[in-house]
Amino acid sequence: MTTSGKLESAFFVTITGLTIPIMILNLLGGVISGIWLAILGEWSEIFRGILFFFISGFAISFALMPSLLFAAPAAMAIERGKRIIGVLFGSISVFYTVGLMTMWCLWVLWLFTGSATESSLVPLLIWSYGVALGPWMWLASKDQQGGGNEFSMMTTFFAQVAYMLAMIMFFLGATLGIINITFGAIMAIGALIQISIAFVMARQEQQLYQSHESAFDGVEELNSPPEREGEKTTYCGECGKQLDANSKFCAHCGFKVQI
Repeated sequence: MTTSGKLESAFFVTITGLTIPIMILNLLGGVISGIWLAILGEWSEIFRGILFFFISGFAISFALMPSLLFAAPAAMAIERGKRIIGVLFGSISVFYTVGLMTMWCLWVLWLFTGSATESSLVPLLIWSYGVALGPWMWLASKDQQGGGNEFSMMTTFFAQVAYMLAMIMFFLGATLGIINITFGAIMAIGALIQISIAFVMARQEQQLYQSHESAFDGVEELNSPPEREGEKTTYCGECGKQLDANSKFCAHCGFKVQI
């Protein structure tokens, strides 16, 4: 197996290994942590989490509006073949979204764990995961259903990985600065991967369009007749130049046309 093949296999193994705990958290995390907090009597945290889940979706949608100011010019530039300009505007849009998601997730993490006790720390960490990422997963699913931003699921996936790692680091006693740097680094890597994929896709689409256009031009040339239908082209018997229609003498050498 080649080096690129080994790297590709390792990448898919890593993604698969990370997907399994994320799926468990998404499906069971909210129910288990909610019951756990209810047993501990942390009803205020439960109600606050439910309130956040319903309100934050609309707040995040409003906060994401500035990214559209860069996403639209990026799409137009790529369609016109200006890939560098398109990638530039697209990168600003991606980094804005990633930055907003990073700040939101870290804020929710510290908000729900700031008053945690030894007994409530684990359920609050799991509960905060759903509160922080639930609205983003909901928005990403809406994007996919509406045929919108195809990279929204990828952004959410990297946020899930970063948040899961932040939970583990917080539980192990890592400092605030280390957790922030780690979270931001993972999100930045995800953003760079998205930009690279978008650039490659735009380049391939442009090359495909150009190949189709050249093929169409070739077919058009083959199908276009040298003269209009029903009209015969004649040539001078003396100099070989093409004769004008119904001409009696050659315009080039004056030779009389033999009818």
